[in-house]
Amino acid sequence: MKKALFFYITGVMLMLQSCIERDLCYDHTHMRDVEIKFDWSLQPDATPSTMVAHFFTSDGKHYKRYEFTDRGGGKIRIESGAYMVLFHNGEMEWVRERGNSWDSYELYTLEEGLLDPMSRDMPAPPRPSISADEPVRYAAETIWGGSVESVTVEPGNAPAVITMTPEKATSRYSVEISDVSNLSENLDISAAISGMAESHSLSKRAPSGSLVTIPLGLDRPDDHTLTSQFVVFGHCPETPSEHILTVYTSEKIYYNFDVTDQVHDAPDPSDIHIKVKGITLPTVNSGLTPSVDEWDDIEDILIKLN
Repeated sequence: MKKALFFYITGVMLMLQSCIERDLCYDHTHMRDVEIKFDWSLQPDATPSTMVAHFFTSDGKHYKRYEFTDRGGGKIRIESGAYMVLFHNGEMEWVRERGNSWDSYELYTLEEGLLDPMSRDMPAPPRPSISADEPVRYAAETIWGGSVESVTVEPGNAPAVITMTPEKATSRYSVEISDVSNLSENLDISAAISGMAESHSLSKRAPSGSLVTIPLGLDRPDDHTLTSQFVVFGHCPETPSEHILTVYTSEKIYYNFDVTDQVHDAPDPSDIHIKVKGITLPTVNSGLTPSVDEWDDIEDILIKLN
């Protein structure tokens, strides 16, 4: 029995020694150190808190997600082979990632209540008929990202380098409503804009998904002006659509403005300015009058670009 055990142990040791000598047991997967570099030459003022890189195999299947706390990049360890890469900034409050393939991966925003910017507990307001069924989503946050459609990590010992150049993938919008009458500090006001893109496809470098409505908070720079600035993935991801800017008030009176032409005909589609002039807000009667149960639309105004 002892003799048999001796031969068994000896055999195992010889096998291990053979494996070590051939240096085959340490690395069956041909792993390679790779340095990821983000080149910010196109967006030198960008200040992302983190960067994310998704590697996909050549057939479009998701391989692995890497996150970097340095905007300049960092080192990863990956199997040698052919890849496609999608990359963008991470750690955003309302933006999320979805999709497990090169074609389906996209960024989108979470659901939001239509009147959330007003911070009032009120019944759901009416919506324009053309956008009544659109999901309501948060505005986006600035996305810097892009894609690398083909990169090969060769086997070897020296670290490889992959350089990625982020571009801005979102658009900035501003709204200015001037010549506002009855702008009272006792009146709460918010807005919403319809026909915006639900998501952004990094592989297509374009807006994607269905049409959504985005609620907007309104600032008051003076006693006769309402303004808002926000970021979107874009508009009309599939086919041209109308865009309605709706202003809601705590007196349950709302105003619709067709701003389609201002969106579609903007000189710079990445920086769109919407202007509306002349609006009379309802008077607030100290809260002593009976509340209005139903919403009342005062104006449906078609605003044309001058």
